[in-house]
Amino acid sequence: MARLRTRLAPAVDNWLASGYLAVVAVALTYFLGDTFFGPNSGYAAVHPVITTAPLSIAVFVLAAARRFVS
Repeated sequence: MARLRTRLAPAVDNWLASGYLAVVAVALTYFLGDTFFGPNSGYAAVHPVITTAPLSIAVFVLAAARRFVS
């Protein structure tokens, strides 16, 4: 248990990371609820993507740039 706590420490030690994880958890819960219980789940994945967009866009741009440079 202590080993798991040590590995998870960087993700939950500061308030910014904990807040981001909470937002992602809420977006994922909304996505799953809308997918399984909503009448029209065609756009269910849009909300988690938009919620996590700042980090997702940065990772995508860096990955694309690295691919074209190599």
